[in-house]
Amino acid sequence: MSLELVKVLAFGLKVNIESMSREFDITTPEKLVEFKNINWNKCDEPRIKSTSPDQRLIANCLEKKIELHSNRRFPTCCIKWFEKKNIIAIQESNEHTT
Repeated sequence: MSLELVKVLAFGLKVNIESMSREFDITTPEKLVEFKNINWNKCDEPRIKSTSPDQRLIANCLEKKIELHSNRRFPTCCIKWFEKKNIIAIQESNEHTT
């Protein structure tokens, strides 16, 4: 396993662009990173889709990618939707089971 060193610019940065305001867990030169600990199987699709448009618009304005980390498995429908929206979804290896 190889590790990549990444420069962290900020933790918990709140970004305001026009009428949009979102907080990101980690900001790097290339990415806005979010960490989620939710049971994706119980998360309704409208909730997922309602939070990401502003995040994607902010990322586009800042010319950054969005990276989403979760310690719980993403359902296939979420993975496909993230891919369609160019959201990098990473499932951490220490998954909790419910």
